[in-house]
Amino acid sequence: MTLLPHAMPAGWVPPPGHLTDRTLLITGAGQGIGRATARACASAGAVVILLGRSASKLEAVYDEIVGQGGPKPAIVPFDLSSATQDQLQALALSIKRTTGRLDGIVHAASHFTSTMPLEAITLEAWERTARIHLTGPAALTQTCYPMLKRAPDASIVFLTESHAEDPRAYWGGFATVKSALRHLVAVWADENETTGPRFNLLLPGPLRAPMRHRSHPGEDAGRLADVDVVARPMLYLLGPAPLGSRINGVCVSLDPAQ
Repeated sequence: MTLLPHAMPAGWVPPPGHLTDRTLLITGAGQGIGRATARACASAGAVVILLGRSASKLEAVYDEIVGQGGPKPAIVPFDLSSATQDQLQALALSIKRTTGRLDGIVHAASHFTSTMPLEAITLEAWERTARIHLTGPAALTQTCYPMLKRAPDASIVFLTESHAEDPRAYWGGFATVKSALRHLVAVWADENETTGPRFNLLLPGPLRAPMRHRSHPGEDAGRLADVDVVARPMLYLLGPAPLGSRINGVCVSLDPAQ
């Protein structure tokens, strides 16, 4: 399956309670796109499981969600860059015991150090980038797959980046790993073409987020869109599709350059 470009219906807005009775796992939930997604999903009625490396950041998001009247979330301090198979299995078992279900995952965990020529990238840097952006999300999805298959309409959303679509000098490691993510999502979607969980890709474009600040330190962040712009497309992909259509194997782009 080739991922197809997809646009939300013009003027679509999530109805009240769009994600009621859904439990969603959000990685990288302590900041940036993960935080914005978690807040939006909770506002739409979902129980969110906040996963990230920093317990203090997750606690802050927890307080924001409770403060806005959302369902009480769960906090899971977890490092995808070093997680073992046993730790992933324990995580899935904990989710099953705590919530009894899982209706979707948003893979928003991110990692970026700096741009550099390919000749300068160390094995450790390759492995860390791949673990957080590709193999970690793949393994986490695989571990949670039995729960996702049991859900009536599970949805998994992965995040890509513009350099994966248009590779440029000095973005080699990051762009290479992110481009492989497109094939991972396409395979998952093809294996669930007509039934089972839905697998889709979201290209957010340049946003005012921590990783963007690290990759473009001299940029005027005030000219960028806020990360909250991801809320509507995320809710669109995670919730019931309009008119009952099955949205699977697509890429929704918010990047005006793509």
